[in-house]
Amino acid sequence: MDCCDFTSSQCLHQMLFAQSKSEWLLPCCQKHKSFLADHCICLVVDESLRWAADAPRVLRCSTLLTRISSIMLEFRAFSSDSVLSLCLSHCLRFFDFPSAESIGYQCVTLLVNLVELHSPNCVHCQNVNKNCAWLLSVGHSLCGAHNEMFSKMRIKALHSLLHCASIGGSLPFRQRLFTDSFVSRLFLQIGHAPLSISISKLIVDDCAISVRLNRQERLNFHMEWIKRQLLATEAFVRCAIEQKLLPALLKSPESRRWFRSEFVAFASLPRDSAHSSRAICTLLRLAIDRIGNEEGNCDFGWEDFVGADGNGGGGICADFMANALLASDSETQLSALSLLCSHPKGARPVSESECQMVLQFLAISLAEPSPSVRHQILTQIAKLFSRISEHSKSLKKLNDVPSLTKYRQFVSAIEQMALNHLPNESSLSLELVDELEEDDEKNAESDGNLMDFSSRIFALLLLSLIHSSEFCGIFGNFPLHFFLPFSYFRLSSVQLKCNALVASLDDQFELCQDTALKLLGQIFSDPFQDGISFDFPDFLESTKRDLLFVNPHTPRHQLAVEYRLRFVLPRLSAKVRLSLFADLIKLGTNVCDQIFHICDDGIATENSPDLFLLLQIRPQLHAVLSALFVTIPHIFCDEKATKNSESESSSVDALLSLCHRCVRVVSPVVHSLSPEGFLPSSAAQINANFEGRPTEDTFVTVQLLSKTCWRSHKFISHIFSRIIEWMPSPNSLSNDQLTKIGDYFWLQLTECRHCGAFEAAANAFRSVCVRFWKFSSASDQFPCSPAQWLQQIVDALTGKFCARHLCPSRRSAGLPHLVNALLCSEPSLCPNSRRFVHFDRTLSTLLDCRGLADRRLEFHCVNVLRLLFSQAQLEERIFPFVEEAFRLSIGGCSDEFWPVRNAHVQLFAALIKRVFGTPTAQQRSLHIQPKCKMSAHEFFTRYHSLYHLLADSLHKLRMALLLRPSSSDCLPLGVLHHFSAFPSLILLSHLRPVAHPMGQLHSLRPFLPHLIQLLFALPARALREIASAALCSVATFTELQEIFDCVFGIALAAKQKYKKAQNLVADSIQIFLNHITELDLMADLTSADRFNKLAEIAEALRMPSENIGETTKGTEQLRKTIHNELLII
Repeated sequence: MDCCDFTSSQCLHQMLFAQSKSEWLLPCCQKHKSFLADHCICLVVDESLRWAADAPRVLRCSTLLTRISSIMLEFRAFSSDSVLSLCLSHCLRFFDFPSAESIGYQCVTLLVNLVELHSPNCVHCQNVNKNCAWLLSVGHSLCGAHNEMFSKMRIKALHSLLHCASIGGSLPFRQRLFTDSFVSRLFLQIGHAPLSISISKLIVDDCAISVRLNRQERLNFHMEWIKRQLLATEAFVRCAIEQKLLPALLKSPESRRWFRSEFVAFASLPRDSAHSSRAICTLLRLAIDRIGNEEGNCDFGWEDFVGADGNGGGGICADFMANALLASDSETQLSALSLLCSHPKGARPVSESECQMVLQFLAISLAEPSPSVRHQILTQIAKLFSRISEHSKSLKKLNDVPSLTKYRQFVSAIEQMALNHLPNESSLSLELVDELEEDDEKNAESDGNLMDFSSRIFALLLLSLIHSSEFCGIFGNFPLHFFLPFSYFRLSSVQLKCNALVASLDDQFELCQDTALKLLGQIFSDPFQDGISFDFPDFLESTKRDLLFVNPHTPRHQLAVEYRLRFVLPRLSAKVRLSLFADLIKLGTNVCDQIFHICDDGIATENSPDLFLLLQIRPQLHAVLSALFVTIPHIFCDEKATKNSESESSSVDALLSLCHRCVRVVSPVVHSLSPEGFLPSSAAQINANFEGRPTEDTFVTVQLLSKTCWRSHKFISHIFSRIIEWMPSPNSLSNDQLTKIGDYFWLQLTECRHCGAFEAAANAFRSVCVRFWKFSSASDQFPCSPAQWLQQIVDALTGKFCARHLCPSRRSAGLPHLVNALLCSEPSLCPNSRRFVHFDRTLSTLLDCRGLADRRLEFHCVNVLRLLFSQAQLEERIFPFVEEAFRLSIGGCSDEFWPVRNAHVQLFAALIKRVFGTPTAQQRSLHIQPKCKMSAHEFFTRYHSLYHLLADSLHKLRMALLLRPSSSDCLPLGVLHHFSAFPSLILLSHLRPVAHPMGQLHSLRPFLPHLIQLLFALPARALREIASAALCSVATFTELQEIFDCVFGIALAAKQKYKKAQNLVADSIQIFLNHITELDLMADLTSADRFNKLAEIAEALRMPSENIGETTKGTEQLRKTIHNELLII
């Protein structure tokens, strides 16, 4: 074997993954005693170091090392300490390789192989105590420092290490690693979602071994931590214990026996805690689900934990369940309901007392305002119905009528309870609603109004659950009337149900209307169903009257007409539907004729529309367009048909003609309206319509006009989109019609100012683009090519032709939505490819916007980028451009031109959310949640150039603070320096240090002197607070101790020398101490006496407010002193 033939990992790959040969372990030359151990391992490790940032190359090297170690194990080869050290360093370096877990898994396997290679040749490993220093060093490396955040792969590697065959169940070795402080760290970090499962496995292993060895003290330690975390204030910690740790604990036979025998101790939670009842319910549910399943006793339930004396086997009192269901917090209620409704045995009977408790709970929960809580309640009720269904099948076979009647009465009571909270047939007319509309608008946010809504939507959802077709009536494969005979429901109740649901179509909340419409389709799919007497033609005529005469400015009326039409149109003949469509077209045409003052003889008396008349005409234009939009699916219902019907063609032509006329009416308003909702004085054509009107009426009239035009504009966009979606082929519409539709969307998304109008147009335009991309790829003659549109807008943004028509608002109005719709709908080059030519080209052009001569074009480009980076649909495609976007936004945040600076700040915020994610709870502190933080190694491995960019940015800022500009681009401290500090400090506050060797490539230690200098020298307090938060985030525990000592020294120096700079120092020290206290680090960093001493010095340094203006000279001297003292860090 000649080692000169193998000079790279690629050469080794094919040979090593063939059948292994013992000759590979022999010397290959005088220099190498073993080809595999001395040549291949050194070659692969060296290559992984040279290409440490190349994920595919590192993965190949890791795979090769794992293969080599497996071959050496196969032939029981001896491995020297130097070879093991090389491989071990590779494992520790690449365990946490960012965005490539496969590398971590290979390193875990390699580590296990290394331990198996080391143990047979180590005298200490042969000992029962396993007191091997090498093995312990490996274990401690995986455990990390006492304040370090665990990583998923290191926890997995530690779990694999403890289960190595050579280590076995060595208790002494485990005891050296699993100290009480280490176990406490596991429990403290179990709430971090990526680690929950791996940490749970380690804890369960330790519990199982402790049970096996009867280590009662360690078991009590685990129990106390479990009980403490079950009552934690953070919801994600409680969730991890309930959903990850406890289920894993009950899977292991040893820990399950311990849990069952010590259940009373587990359930003995402090009653003063707000979460104790919920925790007990969780423990009971897990005991029933897991213990019952594993031990084969599926019949035992929560009642078995309640004894006759009221304090049974689980220490649970008899009225515990009723009290928990009526608790004040929703978490406890949901836990108790889950315990009551769900059971591992699907056909377990539901007792009468359980039915009564559920009814009582639903009676008080119908007004539940939280949608998520309502969903969880309905989920548990569905499980209860499923149990009733399964048990009813057995009862029906046994002909057990009393039990079936009990279930029938239970379901009927729930249905009747729901119907009692819905309106009756007396509210079917909108005329009565019109009288109450003003009061509803005044009280829209009142608790009573919201409670009424919650009751109605919950009632409708309960009815949907009972009659759901998805579950076939929720009762398995049998509908409701299989075991509850339909004759039980009197015909009058069926009619009452129908009337209540139809009345709900007039509800003031669209969610209720939509749910009622779906429910009507489920229950009354047949218009001629027995027991229902409903006059559909008369209902249609009533709806048409409401369309004509109700309040035109109330959205509730418009939505009611829409939902009525959606209900009645499918149940009418095609002839009636066509007649309605023709009537609506005629109504819309009449409205336009009146607005344009077209006389009966067809002669126009004015060229411009009378916008004031638009507010007076009934029916309102937007109401007619809304009705037409609802009618379209029932007129053009065959999407696969070709355009061969003259009536269909004429209907399309008439509809398009009407829409274009309506555009002429509403466009002047929505194009001239400012983003704040006011009509600018420059809109002369519109203001001419209001001349001579009283001033006090002008504001209200303009707002009504805006509302009317915006609604009309929205439905025009949706009608165009619906017609394009209906098009079966490019020839379904003429080129002129397609061009006009394309021009309409282009105009609305480039010039329209009204945010509601261009957002509605953008949603419709995205559907249009999907069809247009498809048609343009099939034919080069297609008149509306999205590729050409995209090129035109990019040319305008890069200044290749005049861009005056672009809306100059600070968010660029609809322009970002235009580009977003075109790029999101772009098809890939081929079905299995992820290449998007136009997307990559457009992003590269937009990111190169800093060199544009016209600054307005720059903020247009940045606004487009902001929206693109906010789109979840583009996540994979946009990932390669994140680094360049960060560089662009960090540089732009200090721009002198305010609109450009503002746009870059918005882009930076979008990038932070894209890279680090969204917090699970509202962020009320400068300290970022662990879920939204990333290790410095992972972040800078992904985005290499940002490391030096941040360092240079902070260095320039620090030099500016010291009034020592080193070059022409480093100016004395000014406002722009404050703007430039913001993105750098925010970015650093999202990073955390890494202790393993690979993390030293991107060490955060060089940033510490800069941050300390900023903390004590920046004039803006908000920036000093962010600098302190970033300092606490990027420093390791040891570094924080050094920083505390440094701050203590600065405080002493300020007290003795610089009396005129004391206020700034005192405030900065107080900020730092507050953050230390907030992060609960005081006890670990220093003694309480020293901490209190520093706080006293800071308080003593404060000066009277009248002396603050005299601190300039002292501040300058202090900055230089701090700079000199920071040289030691």
